[in-house]
Amino acid sequence: MITNFIKQVKSFYETVYHTSLKDLSLEELQAFQAQMECFYANPLLNLNKSDNDKFYSLLANDILYYYYFFCVKDDICDDILALLTRLSEAKDINTLKEITLKRYNDVSITINRIIKNTTVTQNSTRNIVFNSDLNSYNYLYYYGEKVTKNHMQIVDYFNRVSEDKITSIAKCTADSFLRGLEKLGKGGVDISKKTYVCLFYPMGFEKVAKKLCELLEGKLDVILRLYDNSEFDKQLNYNHRYDYNFYLSDEYINNYLSYFETALKENADTFFKYAGPIYIETFGEERFVPENGFEIYEKDKELSELNSSFGTKYSVLYMNHIRKDTSFTIISYPCPEIGKDFESIFDDTIKINTLDNKKYENIQQKIIDVLDKSDTVHVTGRNGNKTDLVVSLAKLSDANTQTKFENCTADVNVPVGEVFTSPVLKGTNGTLHVSEIYLNGWKFIDLCLVIENGFIKEYSCKNYPTQKENAEYINEHLLYDHKTLPMGEFAIGTNTTAYVMGNKYQINDKLDILIAEKTGPHFAFGDTCYSMDEETKVFNPDGKEVVAKDNEVSIKRAEDSYFGCHTDVTIPYYELGDIVAIGDSEVAIIRDGKFVLEGTAQLNIEGM
Repeated sequence: MITNFIKQVKSFYETVYHTSLKDLSLEELQAFQAQMECFYANPLLNLNKSDNDKFYSLLANDILYYYYFFCVKDDICDDILALLTRLSEAKDINTLKEITLKRYNDVSITINRIIKNTTVTQNSTRNIVFNSDLNSYNYLYYYGEKVTKNHMQIVDYFNRVSEDKITSIAKCTADSFLRGLEKLGKGGVDISKKTYVCLFYPMGFEKVAKKLCELLEGKLDVILRLYDNSEFDKQLNYNHRYDYNFYLSDEYINNYLSYFETALKENADTFFKYAGPIYIETFGEERFVPENGFEIYEKDKELSELNSSFGTKYSVLYMNHIRKDTSFTIISYPCPEIGKDFESIFDDTIKINTLDNKKYENIQQKIIDVLDKSDTVHVTGRNGNKTDLVVSLAKLSDANTQTKFENCTADVNVPVGEVFTSPVLKGTNGTLHVSEIYLNGWKFIDLCLVIENGFIKEYSCKNYPTQKENAEYINEHLLYDHKTLPMGEFAIGTNTTAYVMGNKYQINDKLDILIAEKTGPHFAFGDTCYSMDEETKVFNPDGKEVVAKDNEVSIKRAEDSYFGCHTDVTIPYYELGDIVAIGDSEVAIIRDGKFVLEGTAQLNIEGM
């Protein structure tokens, strides 16, 4: 059965590979996708009874998930087709396993692609953006990703709007990145040596991506990369999330990291010129709620912890070699799946993303002035929210030149609207609770975290009937299989305009975290905001240097000082009680969800 499946897939891939997709009609392109959907419906992909079943399922899923992309993108496809030939000619399962393990252990394909994606400007993605008819749906199928009605509706939207609106969206993004880059220069990085950026954009936003390239022309070259979360079958992908059980080992990890580090060092001169990434994200997609109990491989505690450690070590290498001394910008817009008010929400999001930086900068400075004189901050909830948490703050050695909190305007992190710090772990204690929240796409109901000296000590939620299921869900999607995580950030969001927009359209639960984190205080668990870039100096607009960039873990600069994750948990204003700064005296910043500090009243707008 598996041999026939491999031969059918191989034949299909060869057809795709030897076909000029640009010569096909929309119907012919859609027929290719329909065939892929048929392959994904094959029962082989969900076998999980015996060890052999699990391997066949892994192999079938791997072939579809990993190889089709290369065939459509015309990228190292000869090697992929040769591998499929060897698989189709295998006489027994042991030979299949041997070939598959050899492919996993040959990490060069994966790592060389990572390097290529961050260094080569003239790629297939740029070819799609600059040499396709962006008014049609056809080009969407050139990527090798699943094309949905949502993507087509985004194309429809950008076909309807004016060129001026597309330019304004692109300009807002470009200006934000350039402001962030200038800020990086003030920290002592020689930005005159930076020559290129990577732009990650969602499918359907090609006109914006093209315009952004044009706006940055003469300043920075742009590597275009697709940033999309469409999958042929999300539940199936979830079922296969432990497939690493088949190949993961200390030997595999050491081999991977050694090859990766060598490749990074060989390309050091190119990465030195890297200015950083720009991410355009979307929000409002239909939420995926996974079902448990259909896993192909069962979760293995030791392998899960090994995989988590591997991810952290990979992140450290990536950040220290590729993202060292770089800036970034992340900005987000709604997609049509958000509902009937899509176009109105899109227009309101443009307004939010272009709010007056100077206005917020001045208001946020008043909050920072109070926090800089404080030792701790007490945060409490209301309306059923059980939060009662004291956050410990760093000390300043020179209050005239130093500050604890960064005054965040719309540069690296759009939209405007927060002040944030790396809290001191010792003395950060209490309970953090939120009734409903989406974290990295995963829904949490009644999430409750007990914090002791800055670390998560206990955790619970009410997603599933049993405590065991809920604990495993949090461990996997918030702790990422770490035994615990420290609080890496404490922030106070000030973008009440975004909060009111969420209320207006009843989409607060669908807002991107970029926007949601600005609609109340938030607490990030994992690494600090300055992770692996702590030595770069950061200054607020008032000229003071931000010095609270480390905590007791990150300051060690050891292998286990980083966790490879940073997840924001936000308390929305309607669940927020008070935020009180405590030093020689107590000063309320927020009471009953409203800003009460002198000079911040204009943040309290109708609809809060």
